[in-house]
Amino acid sequence: AAILAAGLLLLTPVALRRLRRRALRSARCTLVVKLGGSAVTDKTCFETVRVAALRETACVLSRSPLLAGTVLVHGAGSFGHFHAREHGVSRGTAHSAFSWRGFALTRSSVTRLNGIVLTALLEQGIAACGLPPFPRWVLCGGALTDTDEPLGEVRSLLSRGVVPVLHGDAVFDEARGAAILSGDTLVEELCAALRPTRAVFLTGSRAC
Repeated sequence: AAILAAGLLLLTPVALRRLRRRALRSARCTLVVKLGGSAVTDKTCFETVRVAALRETACVLSRSPLLAGTVLVHGAGSFGHFHAREHGVSRGTAHSAFSWRGFALTRSSVTRLNGIVLTALLEQGIAACGLPPFPRWVLCGGALTDTDEPLGEVRSLLSRGVVPVLHGDAVFDEARGAAILSGDTLVEELCAALRPTRAVFLTGSRAC
């Protein structure tokens, strides 16, 4: 009896992990929204947010019947692009202008925008949680490598009714050292893996 009880104790965590993996695989994504950088920022002005546009977008999302299964990806807009261009982040570590400080500045800028977007969503009552791509999403020669772990994080939030919020980011590249992972690439990968019912792209070009 003692051996049987010990066996059950050992099996229980395994069974729980299997159930958890099954639940994550069944986490339903109904909508992927790409919020273009030009939709919520003025790309001509360094780190300038279109406050009214962002607030309106968050308000619309809060009323969506598909909200519980939504994944949101936003571009960097005027956050990140200036630093990335100045320091050649998209061209890799071999580029003459590249520096890890520039890489860090790019990340600091895009994560700042992510915080602003999250604040707008939370103010509208949306349970949103940021999932910065760095360091789990990795490229190799500009192409995504193993995405099981980061996609598992997205599924984990979806299974709990939380809206994952990802964004374009500076990431490691196994061939080039560093690179930019665009929001469009993230959307493509998310749609291929999660198979949402719909994908919506929100863009804008009007100046502030």
